[in-house]
Amino acid sequence: MKVATRVVLLAGALAGAAILTLRTVQSMGGGADSATYRGVSLAGAEFGSQVPGFGASAPGVFGVDYTYCTPETMRYFAQLGVTHFRLPVRWERLQSVPGGDLNNVELGRVLETLDSASLHGCRVVLDLHNYGRYCRGESRYPSGRIVGVPATDGLGITQEHLADLWCRLSDRLRDHQAIEAFALMNEPHDMGRADWRKISQHVVDALRFRGDRTTLWISGDGWSHAHDWQRNNGSRAWIADPFDNVVYEAHCYFDHDFSGTYQLPFAEELLRDDAVLDRGISRVAPFLDWCRRNGVRGVIGECGIPRDEPRWLPVLASLLRGAATRKTPVYYWAAGEWWGDNPLSVQPKDGEQAAPLRVLLER
Repeated sequence: MKVATRVVLLAGALAGAAILTLRTVQSMGGGADSATYRGVSLAGAEFGSQVPGFGASAPGVFGVDYTYCTPETMRYFAQLGVTHFRLPVRWERLQSVPGGDLNNVELGRVLETLDSASLHGCRVVLDLHNYGRYCRGESRYPSGRIVGVPATDGLGITQEHLADLWCRLSDRLRDHQAIEAFALMNEPHDMGRADWRKISQHVVDALRFRGDRTTLWISGDGWSHAHDWQRNNGSRAWIADPFDNVVYEAHCYFDHDFSGTYQLPFAEELLRDDAVLDRGISRVAPFLDWCRRNGVRGVIGECGIPRDEPRWLPVLASLLRGAATRKTPVYYWAAGEWWGDNPLSVQPKDGEQAAPLRVLLER
């Protein structure tokens, strides 16, 4: 989901992601076995990035601008049979200077979350929720500097900086029993002169050189949109991994502009497009077909519908069926204790289980 549209949905603050496992089968392609499961996003640790002036010098206050979900939320989903979480975090909070030491306080919060996941028999995908950027807090670059774009002032963010972050995180986290995967970058987009394919390969190379065998998730350029994946990322898979353990991550929403904001009523969506009920499969198929042709593993890292509009339910069900046919995991967007009344939230309210979550849990 795009940064700008998230601001509309969350009134200037909230966003996030996480995973859940319901069942396992053998993966197609990629030379590795994998679970096929359905998940849900747990938002919180990446919140607050839309506050004016956000950046490494002003990363926000824990408990005020952002949070980590509590063990109670993990327990709730684990009791439904869910055993994996995708945890979004911000680079600026983990590393206040690109190439510098990690922030041990923030890393401690990540470790507490991993420990809690282990306690409930869950596993975690750590997701760097930075959109191909790093924010220093400069008014000149309110959304941050793009990774891989040279800067004449010497303050550019390089692919080496991104690799350095992941190598430091790997050294501290890769042996934790709750770690399922590292998601290298959420929704890179509008990368200018930067080459996301080259950047992501560089990070993979750096991690593998250090002996890290962790599963690595590789998002697609162009907001990771499933419907135009090939246009944004080319016809061929691009990561060469000596351990053959990467997964390509796409996102898929069903509203008219693919944003996940669902600003139009369903009736208006139907008036504009009488094939709206086919979007569940038509929008995800290009990505699934690309994975099949390339013999690689894929994952739908985000999808979601308004919880109070039942006419979207068959569209979601169609995506889930199509992904299951290709043995592709799906992660729902989103849950989390700070979502409040966000229409896409499946966080339980007063004991009520949201209808999209019930569809997600169907076998």
